[in-house]
Amino acid sequence: MSFDQIPDVLNPIFWLSTRPLTVSGNIGYVIIGIFVAVFVLGVILRVIGQKKFDKYERLAYMRAASMLTSMGLLGGFLYLLSNERVQFFGGRFWYPLWLMTLLVWTGFLIKYIKRDAPLMRQRASERKELRKYIPGKKKKSRR
Repeated sequence: MSFDQIPDVLNPIFWLSTRPLTVSGNIGYVIIGIFVAVFVLGVILRVIGQKKFDKYERLAYMRAASMLTSMGLLGGFLYLLSNERVQFFGGRFWYPLWLMTLLVWTGFLIKYIKRDAPLMRQRASERKELRKYIPGKKKKSRR
């Protein structure tokens, strides 16, 4: 099977081209809808993250909100460049790169939630437990 027989969307030559992606019609609405949804979800997580969680949960919400708002804005910018048919910056290869960046960033966020936050929470409780035996001024809890 040669590259000429592969459908355009599955063809690597299609995605590695510097020609801008056509974002008119229904595909344009879908693309901008995805980027707006990602941005709005980031804003919602930022508002939810302000609630009374412990500091590690709050930090996880803030990290997720930063990721989603950043990627939503970046995606909207990519859409704008593609819509204006800017030769290099509107290129098709930016969309898979955007998706890979989102997936890698999500991986780091999951690593923080599953591994780092529980470890940091455990260390903080151990420090708090040790601190009660040390004389001096006691810190008040921030809850």
